Amino acid sequence: GQFPSMPLDTAVHTSKPKVSRPVEYNQRDLIIYALGIGSVDPRYTYELHRDFAAFPTYPIVLTFKGDSFDTLTFPSPIMAHFSPPQLEGVRVGLDAEKLIEKVSELPKNGARLNLVGGVVGIHQKGKGALVERELELVDDTGKVYYRIVDAAFLVG
Repeated sequence: GQFPSMPLDTAVHTSKPKVSRPVEYNQRDLIIYALGIGSVDPRYTYELHRDFAAFPTYPIVLTFKGDSFDTLTFPSPIMAHFSPPQLEGVRVGLDAEKLIEKVSELPKNGARLNLVGGVVGIHQKGKGALVERELELVDDTGKVYYRIVDAAFLVG
């Protein structure tokens, strides 16, 4: 099908309630991530370092991993809960951008948190659309650790 030539009704997608899904990680996850991206900084690769912490981009992993500690299919189960809206005429979706804002340091011993968010904007661009999502990584008290804004370009 063709991508609609008329303006999109974006409110249908942006006014939906936020989705909340559990995510979980442990110290081993933090270390494996740091080593996997090539870090040799002991603050991220050695759990007994006095300043041990999560590498600042680690939270992106949780948008794929969710609360699983096993290998996952792609797309993973958590990705299905935060997938872009199905728009008529879309042939393929492309990753467009990711912005990561650290609000608070992640607990260094691991934690069970919640990924909360959804679609905040849809912008028609020629024969496609740019879809923006905002996600927050929060604990059960509502404390925000990270804010992630990402966008996908849906090609029509």
